[in-house]
Amino acid sequence: MKFFVCIFIFFFLITNYSFSQTTTERKKTKIKDFGSSLKRKTNQNKESKNSTEKSTNSDEDVIRIDTNLVVLDCLVTDVKGNVITGLTAEDFVIKEDNKEQQIQSFTLGNDAKVPRSIVLVIDYSGSQKPYIERSVEAAKLLVDKLRPNDLMAIVTDDVELIAQFTSDKIKLKKELNGLKKTGGISFFGFGNFNIGKSKQFSALYAALNEMFDETDVRPIIIFQTDGDELLFLNDQFGDEIYPQNAGRKTGFSSTELFDLTNKSRASIYSVFVGAKLLGLSEEEKKRKQEAERRRYYRYWGINPDRIPPLTPQQQERVKEQQATIKKYYPNGLPDPQEFMSNLSQQTGGWIEFLEEPEQADGIYNRILAELNTRYIIGYIPTNETKDGKKRAVKIEIKNHPEYKVLGKTTYIAK
Repeated sequence: MKFFVCIFIFFFLITNYSFSQTTTERKKTKIKDFGSSLKRKTNQNKESKNSTEKSTNSDEDVIRIDTNLVVLDCLVTDVKGNVITGLTAEDFVIKEDNKEQQIQSFTLGNDAKVPRSIVLVIDYSGSQKPYIERSVEAAKLLVDKLRPNDLMAIVTDDVELIAQFTSDKIKLKKELNGLKKTGGISFFGFGNFNIGKSKQFSALYAALNEMFDETDVRPIIIFQTDGDELLFLNDQFGDEIYPQNAGRKTGFSSTELFDLTNKSRASIYSVFVGAKLLGLSEEEKKRKQEAERRRYYRYWGINPDRIPPLTPQQQERVKEQQATIKKYYPNGLPDPQEFMSNLSQQTGGWIEFLEEPEQADGIYNRILAELNTRYIIGYIPTNETKDGKKRAVKIEIKNHPEYKVLGKTTYIAK
C-alpha cells in the first residue's frame, strides 16, 4: 500500500503542479520579505532548533504533503566522463546506510512533465563587471530554453529577490538586463555606483531557506560569484584582517551553511568567476593570479605596468595584514573555490570556472544539458524513524562498477 501511495504523491506533484502557481507566477516568498531568515538568524542563539527553519506565509496557497519519499537527482558517467543515457530503474541500486532500498519512482531529466524550480543567485558587484554582460546574455539563453512547467527566480548578491518564481520569460529577461545597467564602478563621483554588496553566501543561505518547499520536484540553484564573502562567515576572521570592512560578518557559519545544503533537496551548480586555481601548484597560482590582475586593470583602462609602487606606509600596512592572516590562518586563507566546490558536490552538483567572459554561454548550456540527462529516483526508506539524523546514500549501477554516479551522498531524515 505504501508503494502505491508514494507513486500517487510523486505523480500528483508532477501533473498538478499548476495548482500551486498562477498563470506565470507561483505564490511563494514575497520579494519584500526575502532575507527574513537571515534577520532571524542574526537575532537568535546559534543553537536554536529553529535557526534554519524555512520562512513561510500562512496566507499562501501551497500544496504540502507529508511523505517520507526521498527523491534523488543523479548523473551517470563512464570513466572518461561521458554521460550515460538510456538506463532504467532496473539498472540502479540504492543503499541507505548500507541497506538496499526499493526504488518506487523513476523518471528521466528530460521529461517535460517534471517541473524544475531554478533559482539563479548572481553576484553583480564591482569585481564582476568584466563578466556580467556576457553572463546575463548566457542566462537569457537559459531562460529561452525553459519548458512550460519550469519556474525560475533571480536573487542578487545584495540579498534581493528581483524576480519571484515565474515562467514569464519576458519578465525574467527584463530583470537580468537590469543587472547590466547597474553593475559598475564610480570614479571620482562619476559613473554608476549601484552595484551588488558581495553578500553572495548570505543570498545563497536565504535562497535555501526561503525559496523551496514540498511542491518543488526538482529544486536547482545556479550560484555565480567569486565567493569573497567567505572570510566574513561567522566562524571566519574577515573583520580582523580587513577592519575597513568591519560589520560584514554574517549570522551563520560555514558549517551551518554546509548543514543547510545537506538538509535541502536543491542541487547547486557553482559558477566561480575568475581564474581556476583549484589543484594548481603555488607557482602556477601566482602566474594565473598575476595574469588575471593585469587583465582586470586593462579592462578599466589602466596600464598595469604604470601602477605606482606602494608607499612605505602602505608597505607597513601590508606587513601588518600578512601577520594578522598568519595569526588566524597559519596554513593560508580559506579557499573560496574549494569551499564552493565542496558545497556543490555535497548536493550532487559541480563547480565550473568562468575565466573568460566568453565562456559563459558554454557553462550555462552545459548546466541545462546536464539537467536533461539526469535521472530522478525516489524511494521510501526502510528506516522509518523520523529522528532528524544524517543518513548516507549510495547509488550504484548494476554490472558497471566503473560508472561514476554524481548525486547526493547524504540527506537529513525528517
